[in-house]
Amino acid sequence: LVAVPAAGQAFGYLDVNDVRARFFSNGMVGGYSPQGLGFEVPQGQGVHALNSAGLWLGGIDGTNELRTSVTFYNAMGRRDFHPGPLTNDGTASITQDISDTFDRIWNVSRMEVDQHLAYHNCMNDPLCDLATEFPDGYEIPTSFLDWPANGPVGFDGDLAPYFDYNGDGAYDPEDGDTPCIFGDQQLFFVFNDMLPPHTETLSEPLGIEVKAMPFVFNGHGPAMDQTVFLRYLIVNRSQETYDPMYIGFFNDKDLGCANDDFIGTDPSRNMQYVYNWSDFDIPCLGNPGYGENPPAMGMTVIKGPPMDPNSQDDPATGLMPSWNGYGFGDGIVDNERHGLSTS
Repeated sequence: LVAVPAAGQAFGYLDVNDVRARFFSNGMVGGYSPQGLGFEVPQGQGVHALNSAGLWLGGIDGTNELRTSVTFYNAMGRRDFHPGPLTNDGTASITQDISDTFDRIWNVSRMEVDQHLAYHNCMNDPLCDLATEFPDGYEIPTSFLDWPANGPVGFDGDLAPYFDYNGDGAYDPEDGDTPCIFGDQQLFFVFNDMLPPHTETLSEPLGIEVKAMPFVFNGHGPAMDQTVFLRYLIVNRSQETYDPMYIGFFNDKDLGCANDDFIGTDPSRNMQYVYNWSDFDIPCLGNPGYGENPPAMGMTVIKGPPMDPNSQDDPATGLMPSWNGYGFGDGIVDNERHGLSTS
């Protein structure tokens, strides 16, 4: 089974290190398109480490009903998530026009940010000669001009994070403002589970908006250069309270040939991993294998969902959730986060 993206569904790539990773504006990672699979490691060799991946959300609402929204394969046109933010007035709504506007991926690099700041620092420094420092002039990147820092009226006024260079409270790259960036290259996109159809799980949607910021580092050693970080800000825009609420990440890890993959979990390191059962990964299912001495791939939760605040620094113990959680016993109040709880 392969993913079939929706017509007009935008996608973009992280591609400055040894991974070429594709992200769709509806939240799907990797996936399948006319260009083939979308998570190539090492870059340039035509071998991919996964098929499709993405968020799974589920919670019990006030009427004791289960609501779910998941990314699966988007096969046969089924999907729960769509591009775009949700209104912040409690209705958690969105129109098709707004969704179409956000059917895109914003792509920024550390080099662009550094150059933009250097130009404006020079421009504001009487001892700096712009003609010397920028002999070819300077042009603001299109992604900076289009950066969705402030959402449409009725939506989040601070939609995409940015650095306010002159501190005037408004985003304007002409004034030196830049997108905020993690790593050496970052994508930004926002998606929701409210725009119909909700056909993957067929449940009622939750009213969730997700701001996704995947990023990579380059030139920091082989391990880091084959790592992709994925940062989610998950916001409940509805008036419902979900208890309990579960957040998961579906990952169909096809490590080259999918027919010889084994998977496992190391809860102490918040890691799920995949490896080949043999020392030679053969081609199969129309996809190349990794050949001799195939690699393993791990997926790690670095900082999981925040725990409910209780106005104290929860102690570090040998019990869940502190056993593999984050922020326990560090002297900081209410910064605790869950680790991997199930696989």
